[in-house]
Amino acid sequence: MGPNHIVHATESAYDAHLDYVAIQTWMEGNLRGNLGFTKIGDYEDYKLVIVDTNGGEHACEVQENNGSSDVSFHCPDYSTANSKYLRINALVGQGSPVPTNAATRIDVFGRFSGIVLSDDDPDANSLDLTVRFNTNDETDVSLYRIDVPGVLGYGSNSFVETKEGDDPYIVHFGKLATHPGDRVIFYAYDRDGYRFSDYEAAGIIDVMTNQKNWISYNASCDTDSQNCMPVEPYGEFAGHEDAAVASEDDGTGNVKAFVRWVLPFTMEIFPVAYDIYYADSNKEIIRGEARVNLQYLTGEFRHPLSQAPGAAEYVAVVPILRMNGNYFTLYHADPFYVPLSATATPDFIISVEGMVPLADGSYGYVPKGMTAGKLLSRFNVVDGASKQVLDKNGEPLDTDATVETGAKLVLSKDGVTRTITLRFVYEAMGKSGGDPVTITDIALFIIQQLNSTDPKDLTGDGKFDSEDTRLLLKELAE
Repeated sequence: MGPNHIVHATESAYDAHLDYVAIQTWMEGNLRGNLGFTKIGDYEDYKLVIVDTNGGEHACEVQENNGSSDVSFHCPDYSTANSKYLRINALVGQGSPVPTNAATRIDVFGRFSGIVLSDDDPDANSLDLTVRFNTNDETDVSLYRIDVPGVLGYGSNSFVETKEGDDPYIVHFGKLATHPGDRVIFYAYDRDGYRFSDYEAAGIIDVMTNQKNWISYNASCDTDSQNCMPVEPYGEFAGHEDAAVASEDDGTGNVKAFVRWVLPFTMEIFPVAYDIYYADSNKEIIRGEARVNLQYLTGEFRHPLSQAPGAAEYVAVVPILRMNGNYFTLYHADPFYVPLSATATPDFIISVEGMVPLADGSYGYVPKGMTAGKLLSRFNVVDGASKQVLDKNGEPLDTDATVETGAKLVLSKDGVTRTITLRFVYEAMGKSGGDPVTITDIALFIIQQLNSTDPKDLTGDGKFDSEDTRLLLKELAE
């Protein structure tokens, strides 16, 4: 899958295309950054301006870097309340300004919420990625763009049109290669096709529960390595002395095991990711847990852990580091070991029928029309444990109520609660909850699975067959 682009349907004889914009300082009276653009048409000079909400123009100072189309800029009239666009005007004739399509929104967007990145591939350096997100106030938004790690060296992005309703946006990207430091970037475009420069970034969590030993890092990249950044050995890296594993409230009133520490940021070198494993009493690796790419470089690191293997005594952690100013090489530090807390959340589940345990701890796949009672019957739990299904608002569902988007399964015993996220059949197909499933969608999905070396099991029997097809057909709109 190659990159997609937005192209304006109209352009004048004097136009420009904005190649990139990077804003470093975003303050009242001080907008600074860099941009690159491509001229379209026969004109020599241009002017960079801020366009305010009333259409007024305010000149910016420009310094050319690597030719006239790559510049640094400073806009002293920037206003957080009134500035709307940063735009290039072509100067033609005797210097008459002609607005071009090389423009970007510079008012703060800040409306993304509820971002969840799910990886259903248990192998290290590989994703089966599904992205979920919500937004607030879409009155001036036409679509969103999601940039994810590259496939075979090419960027992969997806444009998502705005929709009605409160259901989250769900985009399934499928199999992707991933590397340390990878993030998913969320952009929005206004109704005139101009991108908001403000964006949201989320660090990818690469589930790697199939990893049975230390990851072997690339100290160098050959010409056949796509999208590779060398990861060289660093040695001991101090700053994680406060690391601990403990059971804590997960923010919803439920108790879960977390590993946590304060991020040891310095201006010289700092972590951008952590590779997390479970280790035995001899500090030998039992299995991997996840590579957690950081969203923020400062503050507290806090990551929920899956159920620990029985022989696990430690969480083993390898910091992945970047030196300030070096964007072409990463470093892996020596591992440090965090003793496991004795209060880790118990599993409660003895067996499951007709459901698939996914790599992120969730269970799929709930078909259209399934009742809460039918779902509960599929989970066999330990004696004394209670089980119930909650709707998206956290309210208990009656056994004859239909399980819908956002529902969770809650298991409890002796004051300890485990909350399980539920995945739906339409999500496995890469559809959103508000989008109807068509026979074409089902046919394409079946073809993809039949041609895949790792088809999705939807029913928990370990294979994709006629039972999965029957389940898919139940998703058709009535």
